[in-house]
Amino acid sequence: MDWSLGNHYLALAYANQSVPVEEYLGTLKSGDAKLAENAVFNGLLDTFDVMKKYNKGIKDPLAVVLEQTAADVAKGEAAMTFNGNWLITEMQKTSPDGEFGFLPVPVSNNAGDAANESLAIGATKQVFIDKTKATPEQQDAAKKFLDWLVFDAAGQEIMVNKFNVIPAFKNNTTELSNPLAKSLKDYNNAGKSIPFAGNYVPGDHWKVLGASMQKYLVDKVDRPALASEVESYWTSVK
Repeated sequence: MDWSLGNHYLALAYANQSVPVEEYLGTLKSGDAKLAENAVFNGLLDTFDVMKKYNKGIKDPLAVVLEQTAADVAKGEAAMTFNGNWLITEMQKTSPDGEFGFLPVPVSNNAGDAANESLAIGATKQVFIDKTKATPEQQDAAKKFLDWLVFDAAGQEIMVNKFNVIPAFKNNTTELSNPLAKSLKDYNNAGKSIPFAGNYVPGDHWKVLGASMQKYLVDKVDRPALASEVESYWTSVK
């Protein structure tokens, strides 16, 4: 899907550079970054090429949907899929007691590269209270709800084991029950994480460059053409 290919997979190329994400994106915007010559970009696509070759849905890859990939992994009909910890809900529909975990996406053949042993981790859920349209009563109710999620034992339990969110709050010590959350937390606690670069890109990135990645997936463009499309997108960003 375009959101996964654009904001999750391709964004790994931004997160794994030798400079901070925002600094690297600045070089893309200025046109100074040359992706065709970039080792991380090429390494990431080398991995993508391997997944293309052994894709269970190789006959019609754009027809594959999230629910199908989750079920295939849960049943053992596929070894792995590219996704995040939110996939656990779908996987447990097929295998409620299955044991699953994360593997980093390699960008080189060097086992010691930080990128090859780290997961992209970041907040994928943000909550805001509207102060323009919402009434004072509605704003107060929203604050009470957020307090309940953060401080009440029932709210904490729901956040962790119903919403499957790994809480950022130290006071929430609810034990994680699903294996993907446990795996992700283990990486994070070990300091093996890189930024979730999808949080740094413009709102249309997933749609525009997700489509470019889809074209690469079905061999409608080659690697130099994909690099050119990515560069053209960034130099046009306002």
